[in-house]
Formats: sequence, C-alpha cells, structure tokens
Amino acid sequence: MYGIERYLHGLKQDVRNKARPKGSMAEGYLAKECVAFIARFLKGLNSATPQVNACSTSKSFLPKVGRPIKGKGRTSKKKDREHTLDHNQWVQAHRYVLFNYDCEEVEKYISEHKEFVSARGKRKWNSVQDHSKDFVDWFREKVDFIVEEGQDIIPNNIIWLSKGPSYIAKKYTGYSVNGYRFHTMKRDANCVTQNSGVTLMSMTHSFASSKDQNPIEANVNHYGSITYIISISYHGYFCVVLFKCVWFHSKKDDDELVMINMCKTISKEEPFILAFQAHQVFYVEDLNRDGWHYAVQIPPRELSDGAWLSSSLLTAD
Repeated sequence: MYGIERYLHGLKQDVRNKARPKGSMAEGYLAKECVAFIARFLKGLNSATPQVNACSTSKSFLPKVGRPIKGKGRTSKKKDREHTLDHNQWVQAHRYVLFNYDCEEVEKYISEHKEFVSARGKRKWNSVQDHSKDFVDWFREKVDFIVEEGQDIIPNNIIWLSKGPSYIAKKYTGYSVNGYRFHTMKRDANCVTQNSGVTLMSMTHSFASSKDQNPIEANVNHYGSITYIISISYHGYFCVVLFKCVWFHSKKDDDELVMINMCKTISKEEPFILAFQAHQVFYVEDLNRDGWHYAVQIPPRELSDGAWLSSSLLTAD
C-alpha cells in the first residue's frame, strides 16, 4: 500500500457523520494534530497514535525505551542482525552504562572508587583518567569479593551488571525514541532524508592542562552521527540499547549558530550513548568552508513510543 493510500484510509476512519464526510475528516485531522502537539509539552501525556514499545518491560532493571525500525527489505541472515564487540568496544559500552544509568546502588560504588583513586595523591587529571579506566575491573572484583566473603547481601541485578554484557549484540539500522526516528549513517546514505545526526548534553570536566587542579565542570553539547545501533544483553537478565557515534568538533559562529567540522573528530574513547539520551539534529553544509556544517536541532515528530520530553529539554538553548 502506498503512502497516500494509507493516509486516505486514515482520513476515512475519521468519518463519524456520513452525511458530512469532508467536515468529519477535517475535524478528525484537527483533533489528532492538537493531541500530538500537546503531547510534546505536557509531562506524562502520550499522543493518540497507537503505542508500540516491545522493548520495555516493567520488571527489567534497566528497561529499554523505544523500538527498532526495520528497513524496506527485511534482513534474513542472522549474521546481519548481530554485531560482535571487540574487547575495547565491550569496555566502552559497559563503562558508559555503569556511569550513566541513574541507579543509587551503582552510585555508591562509583563514589567509593573515586575516593579510592583520589587517596593515591595524584593530580586531578590523572585521578579522573584512572577512575574512568579502572572502574569496570574494580567494580567486578569488588562485587565478587563481597559475594565470596558474604559481607553483605548484593541484589542479583548488581551481580549481573558487574559481570558485564555479552560480546554478541543485536544490531539495528533504525530506532525510534523520544519522538525521533534515528538511522545509521549507512542507512542514511540510501535515503534522501537525514536521520543519523545526534546531539547530547552531558556534564563534562574541562582541564586547561594535565596540571590543572581546578577543572571547570559544565554542561556541554556534543554533536555527531550514528554509526551503529546495538542492543547489548547482560546475560539475558536485562538489555540496553546504545548508539555508537562519531563525534565532531563544534563551535559557534559570530551569529551564535552551531557549526561542526566533519573532518575533525573528538572523544574517540567515548563513542556510545544511551538511546533515550539522544536528540536529533540535521547538518546543513556551509558552501564557503570545506568540511564545515551547521547543526540544526529539530523538534520531535510525535511521541508514539510512549516517551515524553521534559521541560528542561524543550527550553534548552
């Protein structure tokens, strides 16, 4: 069925008064537009479109948000739906999950390890680097030690979380979350639309140099494009959807417009983000400067996956 046929079928379903079909269609269309618009700005309110969210579960420790999007041709080969992580990717993905999921039980281990690293008396730069690099192994060994010694009762979800995910991950080419439809760069290459651009605001420590003892901590917007969309499984206990991105150097021009340089990448050791953290941008090429593009953030299309946007995101500069 063609798109226009599906659209006309939806309009016909809005007819309540067969004596006035055009008026019924107009009223139904207006009602849907109003509900979709309000759903973007009111917390806890979903749009009238059917909710499809097969990924989330109330019993999951780390529930997945959103749903995968299939392409025009269904992938039949199992190997095309799987992605094998190398050890470096495994560490990067697992570390990002530990540091960014809002979990009080994990936060206490993060705080303990920060104190442990700071007690070594190194510079703050080195302490931050050691904390990021060593926490994954330290967390696993800490939990294993507590379990073996029987010092404390640790929930099963923390035990499985400390062991890390499987090296075999599910791979998607598209994902719907936060009212956006995200595609990988490879899938975007075959489309006339652009859905691989992503932006993320995160709290970042900025050091003037490795000797800087007073780093600046502030929210920073990062801009990039999605290379992979994967779902990692913590041995069947729970799953997490991640976007693997390539991040670009960004700056603001004289008119305070955000520009990114696609020839200069940054943050290569932190390519992953959680799917529900992502917001969409598209890039417009600057014809006067090679490699430079303007980043334009777009509003969500509709919240059909049951998610909602907080007022802080809607009012962000």
